[in-house]
Amino acid sequence: MGCAYGEDQTRPEDTGAVSAGTASGASTLDAGDEAGGTADGGNGDPGGDGDGDPGGDGDGDPGGDGDGDPGGDGDPGGDGDGDPGGDGDPGGDGDPGGDGDPGGDGDPGGDGDPGGDGDPGGDGDPGGDGDGDGDVPLEVCYLGMDATNTTCVPVYGLDPVPADYVYPPPYLDQDNYRAPIRFLDLNALDPALKLAPNFALDELAQLAKGDWAVVSPGAVVHLQDMRDVAGAIQVTSGYRSPGYNASVPGAANSSRHLYGDGFDLVPLDVNTSLADLEALCESNDGFLVQYTSHVHCDWRNDLVNETLFGPPGAYVSPGQWWFAGGVGASVPLVQT
Repeated sequence: MGCAYGEDQTRPEDTGAVSAGTASGASTLDAGDEAGGTADGGNGDPGGDGDGDPGGDGDGDPGGDGDGDPGGDGDPGGDGDGDPGGDGDPGGDGDPGGDGDPGGDGDPGGDGDPGGDGDPGGDGDPGGDGDGDGDVPLEVCYLGMDATNTTCVPVYGLDPVPADYVYPPPYLDQDNYRAPIRFLDLNALDPALKLAPNFALDELAQLAKGDWAVVSPGAVVHLQDMRDVAGAIQVTSGYRSPGYNASVPGAANSSRHLYGDGFDLVPLDVNTSLADLEALCESNDGFLVQYTSHVHCDWRNDLVNETLFGPPGAYVSPGQWWFAGGVGASVPLVQT
């Protein structure tokens, strides 16, 4: 908690929204034998020797049909191997091994994904790009309308970084002033999305101040706690891109508005004064900057969200990935 005077000046027009609340098959005689009138005793065995060789030619083909199946048992090789076709595919289904892997290459589906689990390399990296996440954007979760912390939105890295999003070096080399590496895409999100029961996205970050934004999940919880006591609160300024911040007269170069945990507030409830709001800021672990027209409250002393800012003590460039607690996290890039 702390207090300062005049750190973040805000011009009058820098305002936000107000919080609301058979085929058949018949057997036939061998036409060749009958037409030829061979002396077969009428039993289809010309040799009359009961050897079951209608052709009487000793060819070992009882069926006399030239089908190459001496045993007449559907096994041309007569080797009892259960392969009627004699082609190495007993089932005749294109799967010689009968193991569900026609190619015999360990890839049953023949689609380059042996495990059939969407991870062709079987290495836990579905995208196969070495980042461990299969290029699925990471998410940041907020308190949400139902206060269950399950309102989650995707966040993205920017490559290249737009000029308006070039951050200053960390103020006094403090980790909490490191530049964010991921942002919310304001063009893709519903401005009316509730990040808390009484605060919508467009109250805390507006397109006019940058296409991309950082909003601290922890700060949103603090704001809701303040609102629960103070009644309706107007957020006159929330997130600002570095470029927008530079256009605000008197704004600090490293204003916490750039880091998504600084907000300018005005009480709307007639029973709540600026002094009341100031006290609420400090009692909710906020850093207070006093003004005559509004209250600036930020949470610079709370650890920043690592999904948005990366790990402490490490610079993470666009496209770089890192491990935290043995769990891989990556920077899905968006071309800007």
